[in-house]
Amino acid sequence: MTNHKKTKLLNYVGFMSFLILIGLFLSALSLYQISHSSIGVTDSDKYFMKIAYEEAVLASKSEDAIVGAVLVVDGKIIAKAHNEVKLRKDYRDHAEMLAINEALNILNISNFGQIKKDVTLYTTYEPCPMCEGFIVATKVNRVVVGKRKSFITLLKQNFIGHILYRLNERGCLTR
Repeated sequence: MTNHKKTKLLNYVGFMSFLILIGLFLSALSLYQISHSSIGVTDSDKYFMKIAYEEAVLASKSEDAIVGAVLVVDGKIIAKAHNEVKLRKDYRDHAEMLAINEALNILNISNFGQIKKDVTLYTTYEPCPMCEGFIVATKVNRVVVGKRKSFITLLKQNFIGHILYRLNERGCLTR
């Protein structure tokens, strides 16, 4: 293959990669808009979110981030919590994680996939990457968010932060 053909092939591959990247970005933006719309929000969702906001007020009393969460299984409140990071001096004590852990303990299960019921987490503010991972790991069916983060903030916190972590990750003892 001549250098001219190789260059032409590389330009084509680069252009196609760029188009794929743009397509993925637009898809992510579309999914973000759809998932953060009010489509499918019911009166019961509004009721449980009101309780989550009442829970968030309790966090403000301890000068924690004003976030509350309510975990509902088949229309019944199983657990509710608010941020207690400063109160307990433990960064893991976010409202979402506390509510999920309490519900798992009450139901005596390790994840919600073990029960065949509708599980919804109501949280007053969009979950951070740590809570988001915990929500996925514990198999919460649905999350209703009161206040959402901007697309750029989500991109910075969830995507770019993860990429930077991976770039700075070092060492591997096995192959």
